[in-house]
Amino acid sequence: MCEPISMGLLAVASTAANYSAAKGKAKAQEKQQQRASAAERRRVLKQFSSIRAQEGAENRAAAVELQKAQVASYEAYGEAAAIDSGIAGGNTIQAIQNEYLQALSNERQGIFQQLAENDIQRAYGFDSAAMQSEMNQININQPIAQADLFSSAIDGISTGLSLGSAAQQTGLFEKAPETT
Repeated sequence: MCEPISMGLLAVASTAANYSAAKGKAKAQEKQQQRASAAERRRVLKQFSSIRAQEGAENRAAAVELQKAQVASYEAYGEAAAIDSGIAGGNTIQAIQNEYLQALSNERQGIFQQLAENDIQRAYGFDSAAMQSEMNQININQPIAQADLFSSAIDGISTGLSLGSAAQQTGLFEKAPETT
């Protein structure tokens, strides 16, 4: 009579242990996924910030180049104007001044073209970082196996029966000889 009760108790204890372990594992996995997702969000935001910092540096460098070209053009234009004041027939001087203005225009156009190309490249960088982050989030946030009472009960019953059978084979459930 004691044998079925013992096996039943073993099955119940095993079921409770299995269910509790599965529940704890699911909860731990969920917390780990939350931490990994947060870390991925921080990573991609830093990458975006880095891209924006690069953009700022490029824009500042372009502004310096534009200013240098403008100053050089004004200086050359001024020199040509000074020469013009001493020469009759200013057509040659006007041509020199026009060349300086054209050179300034060409340099400005080149700088603005480079900035536009950088913007396109930056847009691709943002898209690439966003897609990579999305793929990382998908890999991180895989479905979590939830604790299943039915499966735990089946496992517990199986364990209880196995332990009961092993105990019976070893003679653990045999009656002890009566002592007088």
